[in-house]
Amino acid sequence: MSHLYFILKRFFIGLFNSPVFLIQIKDGLATLNSGKVSNKFINDCQDVVRMEKVHSGFLWAETGQYGKPVIKASNEISPIGLQKIRNLWSFYS
Repeated sequence: MSHLYFILKRFFIGLFNSPVFLIQIKDGLATLNSGKVSNKFINDCQDVVRMEKVHSGFLWAETGQYGKPVIKASNEISPIGLQKIRNLWSFYS
Protein backbone atom coordinates (compact mmCIF):
# COMPACT_ATOMS: atom_id res chain seq x y z
CA MET A 1 0.00 0.00 0.00
CA SER A 2 1.18 3.46 -0.71
CA HIS A 3 1.89 5.97 2.02
CA LEU A 4 -0.88 8.28 0.77
CA TYR A 5 -3.41 5.46 0.99
CA PHE A 6 -2.47 4.89 4.64
CA ILE A 7 -2.82 8.57 5.44
CA LEU A 8 -6.23 8.83 3.78
CA LYS A 9 -7.55 5.65 5.36
CA ARG A 10 -6.41 6.76 8.83
CA PHE A 11 -8.00 10.18 8.29
CA PHE A 12 -11.38 8.71 7.36
CA ILE A 13 -11.33 6.18 10.21
CA GLY A 14 -10.70 9.02 12.64
CA LEU A 15 -13.27 11.28 11.01
CA PHE A 16 -16.22 8.90 10.82
CA ASN A 17 -15.58 6.40 13.60
CA SER A 18 -14.00 8.39 16.47
CA PRO A 19 -11.90 5.41 17.57
CA VAL A 20 -11.00 4.61 21.18
CA PHE A 21 -7.68 3.32 19.85
CA LEU A 22 -6.14 2.77 16.44
CA ILE A 23 -3.56 0.10 15.59
CA GLN A 24 -1.80 0.35 12.25
CA ILE A 25 -0.40 -2.71 10.52
CA LYS A 26 2.37 -1.82 8.11
CA ASP A 27 4.81 -4.29 6.56
CA GLY A 28 3.40 -6.98 8.86
CA LEU A 29 4.07 -5.02 12.08
CA ALA A 30 1.28 -3.88 14.41
CA THR A 31 1.89 -0.53 16.14
CA LEU A 32 -0.35 1.67 18.25
CA ASN A 33 -1.20 4.82 16.32
CA SER A 34 -3.52 6.52 18.83
CA GLY A 35 -5.33 5.78 22.08
CA LYS A 36 -4.30 3.53 24.95
CA VAL A 37 -4.04 -0.27 25.04
CA SER A 38 -1.64 -2.59 26.81
CA ASN A 39 1.59 -3.67 25.17
CA LYS A 40 0.56 -7.29 25.74
CA PHE A 41 -2.54 -6.77 23.60
CA ILE A 42 -0.47 -5.23 20.81
CA ASN A 43 2.03 -8.11 20.99
CA ASP A 44 -0.79 -10.65 20.78
CA CYS A 45 -2.29 -8.73 17.84
CA GLN A 46 1.14 -8.94 16.21
CA ASP A 47 1.01 -12.73 16.62
CA VAL A 48 -2.40 -12.88 14.93
CA VAL A 49 -1.17 -10.61 12.13
CA ARG A 50 1.79 -12.90 11.57
CA MET A 51 -0.33 -16.09 11.62
CA GLU A 52 -2.92 -14.62 9.25
CA LYS A 53 -0.19 -13.18 6.97
CA VAL A 54 -1.61 -9.65 7.05
CA HIS A 55 0.83 -7.12 5.57
CA SER A 56 -1.12 -3.90 6.03
CA GLY A 57 -4.34 -2.56 7.50
CA PHE A 58 -5.93 -1.01 10.57
CA LEU A 59 -7.60 -2.20 13.76
CA TRP A 60 -9.65 0.17 15.87
CA ALA A 61 -12.30 0.20 18.58
CA GLU A 62 -15.49 2.22 18.50
CA THR A 63 -17.67 2.88 21.52
CA GLY A 64 -20.57 0.44 21.33
CA GLN A 65 -24.18 0.72 22.34
CA TYR A 66 -23.55 0.30 26.07
CA GLY A 67 -20.23 2.14 26.22
CA LYS A 68 -18.09 -0.97 25.73
CA PRO A 69 -15.53 -0.80 22.89
CA VAL A 70 -16.28 -2.82 19.75
CA ILE A 71 -13.29 -3.95 17.66
CA LYS A 72 -13.38 -3.16 13.92
CA ALA A 73 -10.86 -3.77 11.15
CA SER A 74 -10.07 -2.67 7.62
CA ASN A 75 -10.82 -4.96 4.67
CA GLU A 76 -7.26 -6.26 4.55
CA ILE A 77 -7.90 -8.31 7.70
CA SER A 78 -9.95 -11.47 7.21
CA PRO A 79 -13.08 -12.14 9.29
CA ILE A 80 -11.24 -15.04 10.95
CA GLY A 81 -8.34 -12.77 11.93
CA LEU A 82 -10.75 -10.14 13.21
CA GLN A 83 -12.52 -12.71 15.38
CA LYS A 84 -9.20 -13.84 16.84
CA ILE A 85 -8.40 -10.23 17.75
CA ARG A 86 -11.88 -9.75 19.25
CA ASN A 87 -11.30 -12.83 21.38
CA LEU A 88 -8.00 -11.34 22.56
CA TRP A 89 -9.71 -8.05 23.38
CA SER A 90 -12.27 -9.81 25.57
CA PHE A 91 -9.36 -11.31 27.51
CA TYR A 92 -7.59 -7.95 28.02
CA SER A 93 -10.63 -5.70 28.60
